Amino acid sequence: MTMTEAIMDISRGGSSISYYSPESSPATAAAESPPDSSTCVRQAELTSLPAELASLIATIGGPEVRKRFRETSVWFCDVAKGTIRCLAITDPRAISSLKISRYRSLKQLIVNNIGFGLSPDSARTIAEVLRGHRALTSLNLRNASLGFCWESTQAIAVALSENDTLTSINLSYNWLGPCLSDCVRAIAGALRMNSSLTSVDLSANYLGSSIQVAEAIAGVLRENTSLTSIDLRGNGLAMHPKAISTLSAALRENSTLKSVDLRWNQLEKPDRERLTALSQEIGKTILL
Repeated sequence: MTMTEAIMDISRGGSSISYYSPESSPATAAAESPPDSSTCVRQAELTSLPAELASLIATIGGPEVRKRFRETSVWFCDVAKGTIRCLAITDPRAISSLKISRYRSLKQLIVNNIGFGLSPDSARTIAEVLRGHRALTSLNLRNASLGFCWESTQAIAVALSENDTLTSINLSYNWLGPCLSDCVRAIAGALRMNSSLTSVDLSANYLGSSIQVAEAIAGVLRENTSLTSIDLRGNGLAMHPKAISTLSAALRENSTLKSVDLRWNQLEKPDRERLTALSQEIGKTILL
């Protein structure tokens, strides 16, 4: 990527995009406050930039680009070099403005806390990333309201079923359970087929809202052969009387999972006792 291309990316994205360098790429998907890096420029002032770079900024965009550049939290050196390992985006409109295909070293993509939901166009762009970025290992779509939009969920699910590089995905707080049941079935189908993921976060998705939803997740537990941990916290699994027994039966058949997080599900004492016994029987950690 040239400096000109990098500047144009920044001028379009504004402060809704954060870039992380190889040295300071966050270890977790949240990473709202990345550490300092001596190899990068954060909230750079034009006076501290190399003359060539300052000249390019002025030539390409004039005052508005300069203003945005000063206000944007960016590790600019690595943007210019094309060695960005992590992009964190909180405004989905920035996805289409960015040329994500330029970031061939991208390992982690964070598109979370999208209050008004992930549009089909933005979802298709992310799907293209899943298909084309061989370096990508982590995707965070926390709180992207996927459960409210079938087109967006379908685009992500189809790409996820074809992807073989991701090792972790965060789909928490997406309302997958109580809204469009087709959405949770699409995601579950993709997780059954995916063979590279080792960690999935499905917490806070109301997956206990119906037996059909619980059965879809049980299908993931039975058929996926790569997952070692799954987070099902805060899903109201006590809401349906057969949800826990359905998931328990599937756990007996699973041979790869090591940890299942079932905390904050308002489980009654009998269910907790049965799950504790199951944990000892099958040799898996079941957090209650």
